[in-house]
Amino acid sequence: MGTIPTVGPYLLPRVLPGLRETYRRLKLYLVEDLTDRLIEVLHRGQLDVVLLALPYDCGAVETVVLFEDPFVVVLPRTHQLANEKRVKCQRLWCEDLLLLRDGHCLRDHALSVCRHADRSLTEGFEATSLPTLVQMVDNGLGTTLLPTLALDAGLLLGTKLVTRPLLTDEPARKIGLVWRRRTGRRDEFRLLATELSERAKVIGKFSRENRTPRVQSSTPRV
Repeated sequence: MGTIPTVGPYLLPRVLPGLRETYRRLKLYLVEDLTDRLIEVLHRGQLDVVLLALPYDCGAVETVVLFEDPFVVVLPRTHQLANEKRVKCQRLWCEDLLLLRDGHCLRDHALSVCRHADRSLTEGFEATSLPTLVQMVDNGLGTTLLPTLALDAGLLLGTKLVTRPLLTDEPARKIGLVWRRRTGRRDEFRLLATELSERAKVIGKFSRENRTPRVQSSTPRV
């Protein structure tokens, strides 16, 4: 199974132990890479399924959406926007919005959800991973948008950053599982998608019920 860096590390460690406990014979081999390369390998038949963020043009695939993953504004606690209960996306147009570098679909999704903020604001300040992006914001270089999935997994622990909900009419990114059309293993992949979706709902509910408010200091072989 292929997975992208902004999904796999924040979802799989929390769902795979239970999945392996239920399906003792399951052997799930993981490959992490950027979306375009994973989809290319998928179509070459070298991967069975890919766990990724949508929307993304994957070509001739079948897709199951597992859950929605909204973006949240992340900023230093001394930032003026930290006084807002919710941040309108237009307010970010005048901010130094830090994002992942080109090639990460999270960048395009973030720009879309805040209505295509000026890309020039991020030139020279682009990160290659979410932890690096968090450190840049924690050092006062700007603000960013991060997916709820990563925050629920503790991405901001050890920082002095705060989060605020983003007010936007744009849909959240969606986490999905895709595989090649006309595969003979569709039922297996659908079962995997169902299991991932149900387990993600459980951990998401647990995380929201047991964390502090959004002001944070800190099967068969596939």
